Amino acid sequence: MPIGTRLPCHRRELESDGIDTSCVLRAEGSPSPFTYIIVDRDGEATMPVASERGTRTCIHTPGAPLDPEEMRQSLAGGPSILDSVLADAALVYFDGRLTEAALLLARRARQVGVPVLVEAERLRPNLEELLTLADYVVTSAHFPQGSIAAADVVTVFPPAFCLPPLAVFIVPL
Repeated sequence: MPIGTRLPCHRRELESDGIDTSCVLRAEGSPSPFTYIIVDRDGEATMPVASERGTRTCIHTPGAPLDPEEMRQSLAGGPSILDSVLADAALVYFDGRLTEAALLLARRARQVGVPVLVEAERLRPNLEELLTLADYVVTSAHFPQGSIAAADVVTVFPPAFCLPPLAVFIVPL
């Protein structure tokens, strides 16, 4: 996701933590995306098990959209951002946002043998296609049942939907 106008501040903070920012894209004149996560540990029971309590609310402020073609850009005449990101990657992780760019990266990761992990909290555009590229899928206890109203993972997806044979599902109970 492109970082907006606060890039120098964010970049210095990330680099001070030892994070390589050479592939970070800047969206000139746009705000950086951010998410506030509000947790109420004493809230109403929200889990299937009545003894588990608490709520979580996410307030997401998107930044500039990421054009997947930006990831094909070369870094100083070298490899593309796409290939540079995957060069030393042990795994790529997707949260279901920016799925057009995620699909491009996930396809390339599969080609070069980098495992793909997809977190599926709820249905989002193109998430079903992204899940077909996953080696690992982590879901909330309410997904996909709460999203698609089916009884179990085996029957929840449409007939045309098919996970690769090596996919591992992790679903909290």
